[in-house]
Amino acid sequence: MKKYSTFIKYCCFLSVLLLFYYNELLTKPVIEQEIDYISCDSLLEYLSPPIPALLIDIEVLEQIERDHCHLQKEKSVNIGVNTKYKSEEASLSKDSRFRVFFYTNSTKEDYLHFDIIGKKKLIPKLFSYRTLKNMNVVKDIPQFLGFWQRASFIKCAGDTHHKASQDQPTRDLSLLKTNLISSGMSSFLTGSTLLSWYQQCTINSAHLELAVSSEELPYHFGKKLETEGIFSNFQVSRLDGTTENVQRIGVKSAFKTAIDIVVVYEDEENSRGTKKYFSNYDPYCSTDIHGQLFWVTCSPEKRLIEEFGDRWRENTNYNISGK
Repeated sequence: MKKYSTFIKYCCFLSVLLLFYYNELLTKPVIEQEIDYISCDSLLEYLSPPIPALLIDIEVLEQIERDHCHLQKEKSVNIGVNTKYKSEEASLSKDSRFRVFFYTNSTKEDYLHFDIIGKKKLIPKLFSYRTLKNMNVVKDIPQFLGFWQRASFIKCAGDTHHKASQDQPTRDLSLLKTNLISSGMSSFLTGSTLLSWYQQCTINSAHLELAVSSEELPYHFGKKLETEGIFSNFQVSRLDGTTENVQRIGVKSAFKTAIDIVVVYEDEENSRGTKKYFSNYDPYCSTDIHGQLFWVTCSPEKRLIEEFGDRWRENTNYNISGK
């Protein structure tokens, strides 16, 4: 009996010790891992590669945008390198600072073509950058991040072999896209232009349409475009809707190519009668039409069914708008 009592006391004593130990663990203040914060220029100097490179690491770009950079020597940073430096791949692969992705920069295309682990990504060449030693860093980081978000390539469903040459309507549509980007708007193919691209891998000039989100549309944009001529290569032919609630802007290029800028809305409550909603197109992907980058919905067949019905494959009337 005495031995049993001693054992009970020993167990109670051990329980108290364990309780005290775990209480210390739970109440002990957590000491965060110390982070080595440095100036963003110092970080870029540390990351300077032996050959020219473009910084494409999303996390580091976001740090630079916030002007709040820190050094993580154990983590490799994503950089883009022109394929003309492909011979340097072996030496770059040994540098633990970098994760290298190669891109092509063709004079016949208005975009950079990246190969990201076997997947094709396209971004417009429409960005400026500053150079610190060999590292090129884009100046407008939010715009570049938007380009990267929409970079995933999607191909058309038709035959591309007989559509190799670029025509004037394609160049005009691309020029309008460039003007819209310069004004802070990302446009995408819609309606019969989306249908033409997906069916034929080209665009039909009978009825060209580019859509922009109402959230990106500058105040009184249609009126300014009409009266101030902010796009020097285009003239406004018509405005649908009110000045405050423009829904469609018809423009003509210097080569008389007619294009409609269609305004799409975030939700039905703010659409005021329009039937085009931004959510139907988002997220964007990138595609190539005769060497020109255009953004399209990443789910073209779903959107074409919504606009033209289940028999959209049989529709070859490119002179109409979708729903």
